[in-house]
Amino acid sequence: MLNQFKDTEKYREAKNLHFIDYDDPIIKRPEIGMTPDEVREIWGNPIDIYRTETRYGISEQWVFAGYKYVYFEDGFVTAIQD
Repeated sequence: MLNQFKDTEKYREAKNLHFIDYDDPIIKRPEIGMTPDEVREIWGNPIDIYRTETRYGISEQWVFAGYKYVYFEDGFVTAIQD
């Protein structure tokens, strides 16, 4: 997945994030109810953000290196997948 961004700023950032050991107990994990700013403080910027707007609200899927995903609905974490 990272090769598609090779030699770009996005690739370098994703590669750096890949070296974070998300399973290390010292590294805090996002929690349900957090805001985007709180998630960025923990895991930094996502590699990609997929945004969906419907009549029911706005949802986002944030993609992090190492197959980590954080889901937001109306600006708050609703799910974490890793």
